[in-house]
Amino acid sequence: LGDAGAAMRAFARAAELAPGAALPAVHLGMAHAALGERAAARVAYERALSLDPVQGEALRALAELHEAEPSTDTLLARVDGALDAVGSSSRTRGDLLFARGRLLDRRGDYAAAFAAFAEANALRRAAVPYDRAEQAAFVAALIETFSS
Repeated sequence: LGDAGAAMRAFARAAELAPGAALPAVHLGMAHAALGERAAARVAYERALSLDPVQGEALRALAELHEAEPSTDTLLARVDGALDAVGSSSRTRGDLLFARGRLLDRRGDYAAAFAAFAEANALRRAAVPYDRAEQAAFVAALIETFSS
């Protein structure tokens, strides 16, 4: 836990063992990004997208890496194309909308960015409902368990 180098080695091995699977490449990219290896992270995300062009986590991660680049047009077009392809799939669509929001914010289109973030958050809330009383009971049980 918290060892990005070990995670990178594990995900590199997973990517070797499952060369046709996009998710190990996404996680390898995340490990590279955690180590500050932006170029290697980008290669891993692009590898994931070559396997699954609508891989929402990879596009969202690329949007986060994209902060240092002057133009968002190409990546935004890829995200919009993926949004058209996925329809209403909550998990993937949510990741793509977060990517879209990040890119629109970067370009200064704050109203459109806010709309993308709002839709993404609504999808997330629908997929993972929050019950305040249930959460409070859970936290109280944890406190009781670990305070005894």
